[in-house]
Amino acid sequence: MTTRTILGTSLFCLAFALAGCDTVKAPDSPRADTIASGSYPNVVAESGLGQFMGVDVPQVIVDQPTDTRPLRVQVPVRSLSDSPFAVQYQWTWLDRDGRFIRTSGWMDAMMEPRQQVLMTGNALDGKAERWRLEIRSAR
Repeated sequence: MTTRTILGTSLFCLAFALAGCDTVKAPDSPRADTIASGSYPNVVAESGLGQFMGVDVPQVIVDQPTDTRPLRVQVPVRSLSDSPFAVQYQWTWLDRDGRFIRTSGWMDAMMEPRQQVLMTGNALDGKAERWRLEIRSAR
């Protein structure tokens, strides 16, 4: 063996040993979200479920809160399927700055073939000014 080979092997072994000595492991962190919060959709569906439903966006009714009533939202969702299926939906209420206030809890709906369901939600107080509707398969 030449001196150069011995030196190279020694450096490789030293680097390998030092790499194995790192006992401090940083936690995994999530990657940056590519959807800006202002562009996040108000109506979201569980993966794969969206192909069976359509939202009539121009017909979404948003009654802004007043001194006497909280925010109220009605979203028309139509089944695009030829078979009935059950879903659950939940409202998330947010304040003006997008801070979470509360959720409604999951509610059940039956999506009849090619029929529309009006999913309606009322915030419980006047603090809610923004909303989000989540739809998932029934559990």
